[in-house]
Amino acid sequence: MELWSLRLLGCKIALESRGRAMLVKISKEFGGRILVYGTIDRVEPGHFENGEFSQTRDLLFSSEAAIDNDAPITTQRIHNLARWL
Repeated sequence: MELWSLRLLGCKIALESRGRAMLVKISKEFGGRILVYGTIDRVEPGHFENGEFSQTRDLLFSSEAAIDNDAPITTQRIHNLARWL
């Protein structure tokens, strides 16, 4: 089974509990075959390079993570990524 992804780019879609619930609901509607991502901070023009969204690591929060956890604020996310990498 191929896993697809859907990115919802907007202003802090996944930061609040309603937004995280939406990520999970959309994924469930597709039988879990789609991993849905939402942003945890404001999307700016500088987040795009060559017409593509390039900030996938520090701005996106997934439907899988939303099941168990609250989304971190951007500074926490960057700090967590720096420790992990």
